[in-house]
Amino acid sequence: MKPLELNDKSVEILFERNKEFLRLLESLFDVEIHVRGHMLNLEGAEENVGIVRQVLHDFAEISAKEPVIERDMLRRSFREIAENSALRLHDFFERQEPIHVGQRRVFPKSRNQQRYVDEIRRNDLVFAIGPAGTGKTFLAVAVAVSMLLDKKVTKLILARPAVEAGEKLGFLPGDMQEKVNPYLRPLYDALYHMLDFDKVQKLLEREVIEIAPLAFMRG
Repeated sequence: MKPLELNDKSVEILFERNKEFLRLLESLFDVEIHVRGHMLNLEGAEENVGIVRQVLHDFAEISAKEPVIERDMLRRSFREIAENSALRLHDFFERQEPIHVGQRRVFPKSRNQQRYVDEIRRNDLVFAIGPAGTGKTFLAVAVAVSMLLDKKVTKLILARPAVEAGEKLGFLPGDMQEKVNPYLRPLYDALYHMLDFDKVQKLLEREVIEIAPLAFMRG
């Protein structure tokens, strides 16, 4: 099969950390990748070799256009394509539709994050399940603040559970506000990222934005 030629940037990334990404592709798809300069030769089952060739071809196109390639996204995309060969690398790196929060823009960073944002906009109730750090709270707050600034809603109530599994607030030091603040911190962090500090404080004082533990919500 004809060797695959890559550009300088894609070769540089694939060769990082002792060829981490090449080794990841080899392990995920059970292929061998032989490198000579910018040329790659692939060996393995025909179907797997075809998938990896397409992944590397797409990666060369993406790296030529994108100034920054997120390494974590690259790892996740390789793994998801290994589970579902119908996916293309472009699905993960195509420019997502931004959330306009005043003069600022928040970009979903993946196809799943874009889908999450779209579902929030379309539905009254959305359940999102995923590990910490995948943008569930941040993107939900971004959409909510965007709708408030666009006058599509008149008030925001941001709530989070205030008790971890198997833990009780009574065991934590301080008054009630100090007890719940660690659990509500991600909501404040998201607000301060999108709006000026004084703006957030005014909206909180006027109760246009209310932040409360989920267990305290009534009615």
